[in-house]
Amino acid sequence: MLDLASMTLGPRALLLVLIALWAALAPSATRAAGVAVRFTEGLTRGFLLVRAPDGRLLGQGDLIQTARGHRVESQMILRLADGSI
Repeated sequence: MLDLASMTLGPRALLLVLIALWAALAPSATRAAGVAVRFTEGLTRGFLLVRAPDGRLLGQGDLIQTARGHRVESQMILRLADGSI
């Protein structure tokens, strides 16, 4: 059983623990800014092949992306050689 009352931290270890706690709990000073878009992307269509490192074909599929108003919808369908989707 671990007796926490008998554990002591040296000053350096205590400082490292306090710095780690501060870094984990402090609010982040950096925020992501929005990016202005000049031209919206239209329809995107891709045809995918998935291969093993030895070159064997593992599956093939489609990637379809459409933009409607302020929404972008993506759909990827991958059909693997074992019959799963």
